[in-house]
Amino acid sequence: MPKPKTRRPRPQAPSHAPFVPISFPLTPFLTTLPRTPSIIYIVHIDRTPWTLKRRLFFVPLALNVFLVSCLLYRLYFAVPTYLHLLATTLGYETDGGSGAPKGNEKLWLGLRRAGMFALDWFMWKVVSGWPMEFWKPGGAFAWRWRIGFSDGAEIVVRRCRPALSRNLRGRWWADAEGERIIEKKVRPVVDKGWMKEKSGIAMVDRSWELDYEGMVTTHRLLEEGALREGDFSGGPLVLVFDDVEKEWMVWKAWGDEREEREEEGSRKLRMFKDNLTALGKENLFFRWVEMMQLETSSPGGFTSEKREQAVRKGTELFQQQGVDWDEVMDSIGGIEGLPGMEVTA
Repeated sequence: MPKPKTRRPRPQAPSHAPFVPISFPLTPFLTTLPRTPSIIYIVHIDRTPWTLKRRLFFVPLALNVFLVSCLLYRLYFAVPTYLHLLATTLGYETDGGSGAPKGNEKLWLGLRRAGMFALDWFMWKVVSGWPMEFWKPGGAFAWRWRIGFSDGAEIVVRRCRPALSRNLRGRWWADAEGERIIEKKVRPVVDKGWMKEKSGIAMVDRSWELDYEGMVTTHRLLEEGALREGDFSGGPLVLVFDDVEKEWMVWKAWGDEREEREEEGSRKLRMFKDNLTALGKENLFFRWVEMMQLETSSPGGFTSEKREQAVRKGTELFQQQGVDWDEVMDSIGGIEGLPGMEVTA
């Protein structure tokens, strides 16, 4: 009699993947956020030039000034019209016409007023919501007025819109649907290539909005010394609240920055050696390594002056072998990040 086959249990994903409990000091900032798993926050440092930030902010500013002007203009003409209609409805005599409309006049008057009511409803119900959100305390204008424009670090706080948050319940990130949300909605907006040279206000879309109050609060905490800029370094932080363990979880979307730099440096070093080997100059690579060991081990540390001197020596060494130093550096993506070329003093 054949033995019954036993199924191996399917390995389950970690309950918090890719999120882990926060182990660094963000408590002053986290205490200002609502403790609910239905909101995803993304926090990162914006270092784009102040000119770009100002240019991007001018677009919504000009649009909302225009909308307010249109609403005030319409209000100026609408108030007398509606007062006249109110007086007529209440039976008061008005001097606005030459008697009651007849026949086709009554039809066109009804259509005209219906169009006026529809236009005014649209302007005050739909259009007015945009400038109200922009100008309100804790809105976009208050945020930019508070922190201004600068080339320095600017903390950007994004949060998911209600259309996305209504699908988030409990430990949503631990199941298959949560993985789909992370892949479709979160990873694309924390991608390095997508975020490169993009200011915070340019990251608003159908799924994500800026938390203006959160950004103002964060900058206030930085000024007070309750937080440090380094607390937000290393790429975007994706934050969610675990309502089971009652703690905040974080996903460092770009991983460990130091490990990433080391990996990039190793990759450049291999390319450097491989490119010289392809030219038949592998010995030149080892001579360069020996030269750099002497330079970096000299007393006083490897200063920026010593680095410039090392580049000059490297250029001369390569020229003696008939190799273009600049061309080799360009082939590996530049000298930045190459092991041994970091300034240490």
